[in-house]
Amino acid sequence: MKTVGIVVEYNPLHHGHVLHYHKSKEVTGADAVVAVMSGPFLQRGEPAIAGKRARAEMALAMGVDLCIELPVTYAVQPAEWFAYGAVSILEATGVVDCLSFGSESGSLEQILPLSRLLANEPGEFRSKIEQHLREGMNFPSAYGAAAAAVFGQSGPAVNPLQELLTQPNNSLGLHYLIALNRLNSRITPYTIPREQAQYHDPLPGSSSIASATAIRNIILSEGLNAARPYIPEFTLEIMNREIQAGQAPIHWERFRQPLFQTLLTHTPAQLEDYLEVTEGLEHRVQRMLSQLE
Repeated sequence: MKTVGIVVEYNPLHHGHVLHYHKSKEVTGADAVVAVMSGPFLQRGEPAIAGKRARAEMALAMGVDLCIELPVTYAVQPAEWFAYGAVSILEATGVVDCLSFGSESGSLEQILPLSRLLANEPGEFRSKIEQHLREGMNFPSAYGAAAAAVFGQSGPAVNPLQELLTQPNNSLGLHYLIALNRLNSRITPYTIPREQAQYHDPLPGSSSIASATAIRNIILSEGLNAARPYIPEFTLEIMNREIQAGQAPIHWERFRQPLFQTLLTHTPAQLEDYLEVTEGLEHRVQRMLSQLE
């Protein structure tokens, strides 16, 4: 029996996810699917629109054979550690033969050889990232520019590899491949082209496939029924049950009071103890709080 691993958030599960699920089985010839799924909080640090058990139920209803939670210590991290945690879990099962992920490019041609080079992270690579950050680039752009330079494709203009790595699924896919290399994994990677809706599209297009971002916006602004064209019936039923139970939709506003209580009652020194509160961020948070009405 052949098993394919996928890394998911299902926030919520929609028709694009169903397409990826079926394409992954088709391309890899897999008989079974193991999904590693983020729990209550996701890679960008935001809360999932529904609880982890409800979203795991969606995955099983679609046909996933096993759904494993990605611990929050990996789930909320940048792409490098998010990918490493997820791939480590798939590797540890001992039954996963291949990994399938979506990408804007739909090809491993450029990122596979790059992943082999970056798995050992050449010394110049981090220094180039730091240089680009000092120049004002955001981190994804700095990472892409540094990777392209290390791979011998630097130039005065934005080159194709650098542009490719600014796209979120391509970038995350690269980190899956880097993790496979670092783990010396026997898992074979595959990628499925992302179709019709892109990762950050805030609004749905003319098809039944919309981004999870657009679907969440619809649910929060217009209600669950307005999202019906873009989600499977089982997602609709599970989400409706969670909403009726008062357990969804979950969004940042639900965390406003405890978050501000923590920020207002902590000193800068205490805030500094939190992960990634560095380079004076604790003082900036305190200054911004003083400006709130």
